[in-house]
Amino acid sequence: MPGTLIAVLIILFIGIIALIVNTNLFKMIMALTIIESAILLFAVSGSYIEGGGAPLANLSDNMVNPLPQALTLTAIVIGAATTAIALSLVIKIYRHTNSVSSDDLTRLKG
Repeated sequence: MPGTLIAVLIILFIGIIALIVNTNLFKMIMALTIIESAILLFAVSGSYIEGGGAPLANLSDNMVNPLPQALTLTAIVIGAATTAIALSLVIKIYRHTNSVSSDDLTRLKG
């Protein structure tokens, strides 16, 4: 777990820095996806049991909890759909303003 926790923190740090530094909307969405991946890695690694088996294949007492894995798969599907919608909105913004910079969004008035 400590090695995985270090990897989670590094990936999370990369995503947060990319989100703060970039003004390009595409890059900001990808940074949010990186942050989501770090959180999902943390959720799956938290359910790991040393020497544990799959709940269906192993009937012993030392089984891995399947709930975090199921929730992670659900979060991946929801994240992919959310990312697709966000990218389509960025394409709409680009067609309207000819720019994907978040600084140019202040020109949009409804």
